[in-house]
Amino acid sequence: MLFWRTHHLPQTLLSSTSKFSQTAHRNMTTITSSTTIPDDFTTHLRSSTRILALLGAGLSASSGLPTFRGAGGLWRSNDATSLATPEAFHANPSLVWQFYSYRRHQALKAQPNAAHYALAELARRRPEFLTISQNVDGLSQRAGHVRGRGGLELLHGSLFEVRCTGFECDFVNEEDFRDPIAEALRLEDDGRDISSADVPLREVGIEELPHCPKCGENLLRPG
Repeated sequence: MLFWRTHHLPQTLLSSTSKFSQTAHRNMTTITSSTTIPDDFTTHLRSSTRILALLGAGLSASSGLPTFRGAGGLWRSNDATSLATPEAFHANPSLVWQFYSYRRHQALKAQPNAAHYALAELARRRPEFLTISQNVDGLSQRAGHVRGRGGLELLHGSLFEVRCTGFECDFVNEEDFRDPIAEALRLEDDGRDISSADVPLREVGIEELPHCPKCGENLLRPG
């Protein structure tokens, strides 16, 4: 089994086919690697029957996507990890949705890079190829990397998965890339950064938050 932990994808794979290489290079950022890639990497890759790639934040950084955490792991004056919990949503769904809308907006401004496209192409060509991603930014999916079925597995979920909060409603959308997801959550690229506690945060009422399109009664929540 070939185990491959990557922050950047080797150039040997990116240039493996001319048609794909043209697509990848149109979406390419500068690709470098801190790991020495053997000259026979492509040969070894092609001869492997089971391949596992583990993706981390460095892959997204190559698309220019910053971390959502501010200084000290804070978003405004809140612990960022605490906001990403069911308890926080129950206590203040408006604040949590503004937090997630900010992160969604930042992720959607970034574009998949050549490594995302290469991994998606490899998954299409090699059904036994498994990718496990720690990233929640949706860049792999936007590059055409299909979730599940032994393809792309997301350890921490996705910013773009939403679910109905209703107990009896089973609505789930794994790829809701709307921005904004509700008009009241629209963010303007006017230089103001609402992740800073110094920037006023507007009050958003419950009725203005995203609601389930299936039952029409309950709030949607981040997945």
